[in-house]
Formats: sequence, C-alpha cells, structure tokens
Amino acid sequence: MTERERHPTLAFAAEEVRRYLRLAGLAEESLPGITVELGEPSGEDAYAIEGDAERIAIRGSNPRSALIGAYAYLKEIGFAFWAPGEDYTRIPRLTDRAQLKVPRRESRAAHSFRGMCIEGAESLEQMLAYVDWLPKAGMNICFAQFFRPDIFWERWYSHQNNPLMPPRTLSEEEKEAFDRTLVAEIKKRGLLLHRAGHGWTSRALGYPGNGWQTQAEPREARYRSRIALLKGERRLFGGVPANTNLCYASEDVQQALTDDVVAYAKAHPEVDAVHFWLADTFNNLCECEACRQTTLSDQYVRILNRIDEALTEAGLATRIVFLLYQELLYPPERERIRHPERFILMFAPISRTFETGYPAEVPAGEPPPYRRNAMRLPLDIGENLRYYAAWRQVFAGDAFIYDYHLGRAHYGDPGYLKIAGTLCGDIRRVRGLGFQGLIACQELRVMMPNALPIYAMGRLLWDADTRPEDVAEAYFEGLYGADAPRVRVYFEAVSALCDTDYANANGPRLRPDLTGRYREIARLSRAESETLEDRGDPILRRYGSTLLQNAAYADALAALTAGDEAAATAAYDRYCRIIREREAVYPMDFDVYRAIEVTQRYTGLKETPRTPTNDEPTTERDERV
Repeated sequence: MTERERHPTLAFAAEEVRRYLRLAGLAEESLPGITVELGEPSGEDAYAIEGDAERIAIRGSNPRSALIGAYAYLKEIGFAFWAPGEDYTRIPRLTDRAQLKVPRRESRAAHSFRGMCIEGAESLEQMLAYVDWLPKAGMNICFAQFFRPDIFWERWYSHQNNPLMPPRTLSEEEKEAFDRTLVAEIKKRGLLLHRAGHGWTSRALGYPGNGWQTQAEPREARYRSRIALLKGERRLFGGVPANTNLCYASEDVQQALTDDVVAYAKAHPEVDAVHFWLADTFNNLCECEACRQTTLSDQYVRILNRIDEALTEAGLATRIVFLLYQELLYPPERERIRHPERFILMFAPISRTFETGYPAEVPAGEPPPYRRNAMRLPLDIGENLRYYAAWRQVFAGDAFIYDYHLGRAHYGDPGYLKIAGTLCGDIRRVRGLGFQGLIACQELRVMMPNALPIYAMGRLLWDADTRPEDVAEAYFEGLYGADAPRVRVYFEAVSALCDTDYANANGPRLRPDLTGRYREIARLSRAESETLEDRGDPILRRYGSTLLQNAAYADALAALTAGDEAAATAAYDRYCRIIREREAVYPMDFDVYRAIEVTQRYTGLKETPRTPTNDEPTTERDERV
C-alpha cells in the first residue's frame, strides 16, 4: 500500500460512514464491509459510490473527494446535512441492511474553487462545526483568513456587541492552540487550506497582521519610512495597519514583502494557497514622486514576480492568490505576470449591488480612467466585470470569484430567499464569465432566518446543472416537513419586500418609497408569530424566534426610511435585545457582533446610548468598504 493510499482522510471517511450508520440504528457487528480508496473516476474532485447489504465501496480521485463521496453515499440512503451542527443533520432510521443498497454512481465537481472564508465573530467550536460541514456540502477550500484568525476569536470570546454574555480574554497560548486544532481538522478532511490576505502591510510595519485592530504609530524609523506618503505625511491610515498602504516603489518595501511571503511559505507547508493582498481601503496610495510615476497594479505585479522568483529559488510550489479589489481592479499598464501557473486571480467586487446578479457576459465598455487617490468604487456588477475583463487581457490563468452575498448584504434580506436567489444565479454564470468557482467571504453563523443560501451554494458549486428551485424545495421539505409551505410563503413574501442595497449603505437613508414595504414585513412577521404553534421542534422554534427578530428590525427600518429617528431607535433597541438574548440559546445560528456592526455602521440605525460596564469590550474599528 502506497503512502497516498494510507492517507488519514481515507480512514476518516470510512469511520464517518460507520459512525453515521451506527447513529441510524445499525449495530457495529452487523455493518457491511466498508472500503474507501483512491481510484476512478478521474478528475480534480470526483468520486464513485456503490453499496449493498454486504459491501460499501467509495472511491475518490483524491482523499478529499473520497470523503465527499462518503457523505454523498450517506445522502443516498437518507441522511441530510442541511447546515453545520447537529440540529441541521437528519439521520434516518435503518433497520435492515437492505436499505444500504445504492447502485454505482459517479460525480465530478463542476468548479475547482468551492469554499468559504472566515468572517465575523466565531468561537473555535463554531469554526470547527463549519469545517466539519464543508465536505458534507461538497466544498474543497477553507480560507482561514489572516496568519491566525485572532480577530474572529477575539470578537466572540470578548462578546463584542453583546454585553449580555460574559467576556473573557484569550491568551497567546490559547490562540496558538486554537489555530493548531483548526488547521489539523481542516487537513484531516483533506481540504485545501488558504491563508493570509490583508495582513502583509501590517507585518511589514512590525505588527502581527491578524486583524483590523487600531495600533499606535510605529516607533522605528525603518517602519515609518515604509508607510505611504499621503498629504505630506507617513502615518497609519485611520490608525489601522491592515488598512495602510506602503511606499511600494521602495526597494526596501518590495524586498520586505517578498522575504515575508517566502519565509511564511517555507514555515507553513500545510498552506496550499497564500493570499498576498495589499491594504484593505482605497484612496490612500503613496504620493511620493516614484510611486506617482506608475500605477498600484504595476507595482503589485512587480512584487508578485519577485515573490514567484524567490519561491522558485526556494523550491516551493505554493500557489499565490492575487486580488482584484479597489484600485487593484485596474489592470497593470506595463508589468505582466511572468509565470501565470503560480498565480490565481481573485475577483472581489465588494462594492457591488446585490439587488441584481451577474450578467451572462461582460457588458461592452471600458473602466473609467485611472486617477490616483480618486477611486470611485463601482456599484453596478457589469461595471465591476469590465475591470475583470481588462485584467483578462493580461492574465489568462486560474481565476475565481470572491464575493460577499453573506458578508453584509444578507442583513438587508430578512427572508434570505432574495440573497439566495442572487447567489444561485451568480454561481450558474461563473463558468461563462471565465471563472473556475467561488469562495464566499462571509460570516459563518448564517443559519437564521434559514440556511438555504449556504446549502444551495454547496449544491450548485458541485453540480452546475442543479436547479435552484429543486434545491429550495428539498431544503424546506427536509427541514420543515409539513410546515414547509407556510414557512416558505412567509420567507418569499418578506424577501420580495426588502431592499438589500438600503441595508448595505447604497443610496440615501430617507426613503419613503420603502417605508410601506418594511411596515408590511413587520405586519407579516407578527401575524405569522401569533398563529405559530410551538411543538418543540428545534428548527420550527428557530423560525418563531426569527419572526420576532424580523418584526422589530422591520419596524426600525420603516422608521429610518421615513426619517423618524426616535421610533427607529426604539425599535432597534428591541431588535438588539432580541438577538442578544437569543445568542446564548442559538450560538451557531446568527452573528450578533456582525449584525449590530453592519446595521450601525452601514444601515444607519442607532441604539440608545448606555454606559458600558468596566469589563465590557469596545468595538474595534473596521474601515473596510
């Protein structure tokens, strides 16, 4: 047996099949033989499954695919994994081994890039639940953003934005142990590990690079000299190193960034793709004479080529993900990536509208002329794609979409069906636009009001021919049973009335044309709540809690759109109280930190001022668009 055939993911896949069969009622001694191995069918991610009363055989084109195949076999015999967590797992009752029969089936992934990037506020247990679910959903990538996801743990364990939960501070030793556990669980499943992102500018200035924390100005002259010259000063932009651009014309800066990437790749062979991004804000580019002679993208490509050369000299095959984002949406004018096989293009249209989806093809036209520190982020997705098309003229390598359906805009859709529809439509157009998949930049706790968006994302990224309508029907029937029709009718109604752009800070705050729509959402929510019976089902109970949340939220938005600040604040206070109290009951389902951060920073809602307790954390700054 070769080392590859002894891969621990294969053993884990076989044990997962045994474990779930035992949970379904089959005794250990009555289980059939279970074989999980590498073999046909061929493909980047592909599996073949078959089974009967005597033998279950699962083959994968790689260990990860074998694990995905193991879960696919379980789904064939009645299991379901609607979302992370036990409450979203359906386990059939198996009383006869004849129920294990599955004719041979083969399947191949439609897209090479199928993953999620950690955002928001999460505990280690919440992250691990998501990692466990990814292969069950057919995903192959976990992007553990930054060099260690400290910021997301710190938000959760300090319970930023939720003073009802007791905070605690994590030690360095705890965070390091958390990270080792997280990586081990990702690799146990054979998932591709993506890491880093915006933290490189922080590290070049002497900071850890594990979040968007505000910091004091660097003391050392060599670090201060690396900061972009902006309006005659070299200072941290908004006090946040991750948001601060550097003087990229500087040989010292270029070499420091190159050395850091190579050193990181050497020290972390477990990382399959390193994301090398620049600052997380726009219009703060260096205005020194040397930088003004070129464009940010030309400087970026120059550094990318240096990194590639240094990695090659070190004998490292690590893939590098580069970012089309903010000023980097513009393609380079002179520089070209010399070895495209090393690199992966990541298209991140963070300013886009979610009221409309991707078109079938890139609209005709050119991006507006480039002007330093005068960037206007495009709202229209077609305009965003024109930048991508311009990059495709100079780079023809691998590419994926990095998008934000569940990163902020979903807080504007209290039914999740509009955002799910946009997401499904976008995935169905990925290949036609020249992408090989999608990685979602999103909060992990997005199961309330429902988990349809993430469930549908996994299904469509694996099988491009899946009909979104069939996915939605299976999801609602599988989770809500006889209550599925009424639940779906409610979610459809409120999603049709909402405006995701309004919640996402696109457009004026005074919008009397939306006031009636939000009042109707509040009315529908209260009417449904009054007739809903609590039968003890955990999923239906979550639905009932969602109705109360949506009523208060819609009241706040109705008042905000009408310009009634006092009424908006009173309703928003009720909303915040509901979601804060509920977080201890349903910690996996809804990201209270992020919901409050978004609705206050972007939507414009305000909470009645209160006096924080001595041990209550303050919210760190988040200057991202």
